[in-house]
Amino acid sequence: MRDKTKKESGFTKAVDTAGGLLAFFTIIFILFMYIAGHFDFLPSDVSKVFSHIREIAIIAVVGLSGMEFALKRNKIFTIIWILMLAAVIVFMFFPNAIPGW
Repeated sequence: MRDKTKKESGFTKAVDTAGGLLAFFTIIFILFMYIAGHFDFLPSDVSKVFSHIREIAIIAVVGLSGMEFALKRNKIFTIIWILMLAAVIVFMFFPNAIPGW
């Protein structure tokens, strides 16, 4: 249960709302993918694209959830979280950015 005595900023409320909505729709999307995989009614190309969308949606949900947590802590923790999230996003789209992989 949230402590109502502590006032949340508008940005924190927006991140909370966006994270909740994105989590809700991501679960619906994942459920659809499981059903589609079981009944095999999607072409393999579409299934591959949906797998990438699922990965991006999961990272977005975790990123927003972590951002909500970080915004309630000190500024240094928030900056560290943003840098780690940015690194994940960069490596997701540019996997060859890490030398030797």
